[in-house]
Amino acid sequence: MSDDPSYWLEAADNGNSYAQYRLSSMHSLSNGWKGIEPSKERAEYWMKRAIESKYPLAVVRKFRKQGTWRGDEKIIAVTTELADSGNTLAASALARRLAKQKKFDLAIKYALLSNSHGTGLFVMKSLFKEKYRMKHPSLEHANLYLKFAELGADYYKKYTGDQFAILDKHRDDAKKEVRNGLKYVTCSDKNNRITTIFNESFNCTNRFLLGLAVKEAGAKPLQELASSGSGLPYDLYTDVYDSSAILSGSENLMLTYSSHEELAQVRYTFPEQALDKKLTEIKEFVSFKYGHFKSTTGSAHDNYFAYRWILKDGIVLEAYRDRKSGEAGLLYMRKDRVNYLKAEIEEAKRDKYREQSDAF
Repeated sequence: MSDDPSYWLEAADNGNSYAQYRLSSMHSLSNGWKGIEPSKERAEYWMKRAIESKYPLAVVRKFRKQGTWRGDEKIIAVTTELADSGNTLAASALARRLAKQKKFDLAIKYALLSNSHGTGLFVMKSLFKEKYRMKHPSLEHANLYLKFAELGADYYKKYTGDQFAILDKHRDDAKKEVRNGLKYVTCSDKNNRITTIFNESFNCTNRFLLGLAVKEAGAKPLQELASSGSGLPYDLYTDVYDSSAILSGSENLMLTYSSHEELAQVRYTFPEQALDKKLTEIKEFVSFKYGHFKSTTGSAHDNYFAYRWILKDGIVLEAYRDRKSGEAGLLYMRKDRVNYLKAEIEEAKRDKYREQSDAF
């Protein structure tokens, strides 16, 4: 491009928005620029022209100088228009302002349009901090937070070559914020946090948090968000993992959730020929952690026999053997959620039958 000031003046006079912005920058320099005199008035004039021409850098620069709550409505409107049309710079600036205003749904929308991990993390951190005092962030919010963390990790990996430390820091920071945000309300009462699975409170955790913890412990996913027809208990709501690497002698870990993704039931299975011997072994290591069992279900001669613990936070724990299925197992359950889940499944069946009833 030409260094001749007349070139930029002619282009700016003819409506070239980039030239207008460039001239404003030239006039803003303390010593001017190659024949362009320093002038605050001329700098402001050309900046105004560039904004009127909707040059993104000029609009966003002006937008960023506005406060969180006050500002020129025309500038806000033009910034929004640019963001909606795909300008990432405008989307980023708008997302940050909306997050400060606690308009999180819109802030997330523009953070996604900005494709900026920095803006995304800023918005999600603001959301999680605010939700500490309000209600749980949703699982969708949690997943978005980690998505932005992954974008950040990819950015640093690509541009700095630091493939481990910064990548891990982004992920760890996001996971910490997510865990704190999702736990804050339901775990405020310490009596809710007695029974733990992978250091996650049974009463306070959910599918997102427990899924993270299980995989971090070394369990391999076999089936997540199980589909109908799997033949597993409550098959629509059960995630299944290979648990052999995390609990000696076990085969599968099955985590069952309500439709709200709250944990309802945990089941470890131990395929074994000598079922009574395995049951005794399970009973002993459960007793080591939770003390002597409270009661039994069935008798030694029945197909199903179990030792039962009722924990202080209401969780029922059973060490069982089932001759019919040929397995021994360890079962945790929160009865109100299990009963609610059963009712949901029955209602889903009835809805399906209603839909099909017109066909015959």
